[in-house]
This record gives sequence, structure tokens and C-alpha cells, in this order.
Amino acid sequence: MTRDDVLSVLLKIPGLTNIGVVTPAYFDSPKYGATAGERLAAFDEARRQLADAPLEKFDDICAWFADKAKTKQANRKHNTLELRKIVEQFTGMPLSEGEFLVAAIHLGFFYRIEGEGISEPMRVFLGISNQSLKADSAA
Repeated sequence: MTRDDVLSVLLKIPGLTNIGVVTPAYFDSPKYGATAGERLAAFDEARRQLADAPLEKFDDICAWFADKAKTKQANRKHNTLELRKIVEQFTGMPLSEGEFLVAAIHLGFFYRIEGEGISEPMRVFLGISNQSLKADSAA
């Protein structure tokens, strides 16, 4: 992946940050700053961190997706938080939810975003075949 690929996905999903898909209201908490400006800066920083993540991480995530079959509907059995844990074992490094999502969306996996993204990040489900995932766990 290139930096432009990462930025393209960020443009497609304005609420995508290193912690997942949220709204700016997610950062409306004193832990992110005392003023509205500081909290908005925290949201922008979470997006910048994702945009600046090492490209090698995205390449490693894409390598895991290489043999996964795409579906035209979201797989409701496995959300991206669960899948990310599997990919962390594959890559041997911690990954952010945002890094995982950028790679999947860049590769053209169908995705469905659910939730408000205010009190917690939104849930995301990918169009990924259960058979592909079963083959992974059998290996």
C-alpha cells in the first residue's frame, strides 16, 4: 500500500481514526481536553496517527487478506475487532482497529458500519467468507 491509498480510505470514511470509526463527539470528554478545540484536535490527531502509520503494517494486514474470499454481504458472525485479533497473531504485532480497516477497505472488502460512534467506536462487519476464516483456523 502507498500513503495515497491510506489517505484515499480516510477520505472515504471521515470518522475513521486509529481507534476505529467514531464521530467527533466520541472525543467530547474531559480526558481528551478541557475545551472543544482541544477535543477536536484529539479527533484530528487520531486520524493523523492512522494516516502516518507505518506502511509495512498495512502490507502485513493485506498479506493476511490475500487468500480470503470476499462476499457481497457483511459477515455478521465476526466483527472487525475479532478479526483484528487473528491478524495480530498472523503479523506478530499489535494493530489498531483503524489500520485493519484501512487495509480491508483498500482491498475492496464490502463493509457495514453500525452504531453511533459516540460512547464507543462503531462496529464494523466485513464481507468475508466464513470458509476462508475456517481454513485459517485449521492451519
